[in-house]
Amino acid sequence: MSENFVESLQSQAARATLGSALGRYFEWVEEQVSAALFADKRMPRTIDYLQHYAALRQMDSTDDVLAGLNKTLSLAGDILRGGPAEGAKIDADAALKDAAASYVGYAMVLSAGETGIVEEAGESSGDASETVGSDLRSRAFKKKEGFAGRLHFDSPQPFRPDSTCRLVGSAKETALLLNEVRTSFDTFSRVVRDNGLLAAFSTDTTSGACRPEYWWIFFSSRTKEDDFGEIPYRVEECPDGDTLQQSIERMKGFNKQKYLDFFDDDITQHIDAFWYGFAKLMQNVNGLYHLDMSGFNEYCEGVVEAVTRSALDFYNAFGSKVTMEFAADIETLTK
Repeated sequence: MSENFVESLQSQAARATLGSALGRYFEWVEEQVSAALFADKRMPRTIDYLQHYAALRQMDSTDDVLAGLNKTLSLAGDILRGGPAEGAKIDADAALKDAAASYVGYAMVLSAGETGIVEEAGESSGDASETVGSDLRSRAFKKKEGFAGRLHFDSPQPFRPDSTCRLVGSAKETALLLNEVRTSFDTFSRVVRDNGLLAAFSTDTTSGACRPEYWWIFFSSRTKEDDFGEIPYRVEECPDGDTLQQSIERMKGFNKQKYLDFFDDDITQHIDAFWYGFAKLMQNVNGLYHLDMSGFNEYCEGVVEAVTRSALDFYNAFGSKVTMEFAADIETLTK
């Protein structure tokens, strides 16, 4: 085997290893930034109800399922009571500016520049990027003595969001739907307690119509949440999905159907009615605001592209051995 061929294999392996390390690092960064945004009180409050539903399907206790649903309905009520009519202070632009600064802070950990350069990205956003940078560098030193950023790239200009968030739904009308779903839940609870856990979920394999895209699914790695699908129920909606008003009227009709306890020969109507109402309620609670995340996503992608270009320059300058060592160092940051 020729020496040039071996060097070529080593070269390919080094580039691939560094690329994989950076890929895993930024997936981890996305998780941190996503979690922080989801918890940020300046962002529209939402419910990741499909994950809640997936968790309910794993429970083996009727009481646990009903308690989990009750908690989720209570959270919906809290969100609606804290909506814009009650003077909630939604400031998504400021939250996104801080999140972008944090994202830059994570990227700058890989930079050979001084930590002070990170402060530029946090203009008017507190010390989000500076804190991220210093905290993660300290963590890296503890994990691997002597860790240091090795890449050379410029800190990007601060992210400047522009009215990305606007109210598009009605908290008042959605509260009317919540009332109907609460009534349905009372019936549903009786059905489940009388008939056991198998009666808690619709047996249909189809799902509700028209799942909206919510603001928190903005990074490519977050699209895996689509694997949860949508909550199944056997209710035939309008072709484009029922509107909020249609959902309210439909639930009023469903709630007129009385549950006859053990004499009821069609309990599935009550099960499907509840899950239809629950899904429509969650969709409308999460849809109170429209938040355009495309600019934020593009900004973060630009940061990754700059780091990726710098990584190629690093390889060209230092070769396979040093590149492999730096890739191993990067892996320590997320462990």
